[in-house]
Amino acid sequence: MDTDETARPGRARWTAVVLANLLTGCLGVPALLVLLLFVQSYPLVWIGLGSRDPNDNDGILPWILLLAPLWAGTVALWFLVNLGVARLTGLRGRRFWWTGAGLSAVPTVLLALYSAI
Repeated sequence: MDTDETARPGRARWTAVVLANLLTGCLGVPALLVLLLFVQSYPLVWIGLGSRDPNDNDGILPWILLLAPLWAGTVALWFLVNLGVARLTGLRGRRFWWTGAGLSAVPTVLLALYSAI
């Protein structure tokens, strides 16, 4: 039986990209949910598209102190994981980074679709 040795390494490399980005996407879901709560409580209220919780009297500073490190850590983790995967697999370029960014959004989209059911 004749095997094509050039197809397997390519498939294995892209499988590593898919798995790494789906996992980092799962870690990004809590950061996105906290950001959604912030946007719902402050910016949308400021433009008149909602109402604030009457028990929320702490202001915006606790939200900023929570969101900034949470998002910085999530983005840094995503970038470092993808940088490591790029070095291990030898994949580079826009296609690699755009594929990684798109795959990282998949867990959030699936969670949104599941919650809509």
